Amino acid sequence: RRAIEYYEQSLEIRKETQDRRGEGQTLDNLGDCYADLGEPRRAIEYYEQSLEIKKETQDRRGEGQTLGNLGSCYADLGE
Repeated sequence: RRAIEYYEQSLEIRKETQDRRGEGQTLDNLGDCYADLGEPRRAIEYYEQSLEIKKETQDRRGEGQTLGNLGSCYADLGE
């Protein structure tokens, strides 16, 4: 849970500094934390936000990574 606290602080700084790519990466990190904690629905919320930013910033590699993360969460849910 400590990791989540640090990632949330990081997310605020990235928003303040308008670091969109960094914001997307931090949202992925938060999603990873929740996925690791067995909370795939919460992870999906973060991954979906990240995916929007990856598309906006034309980060195709990151987009692919985030889509894979979403796929893993939905697989965990049996969907």
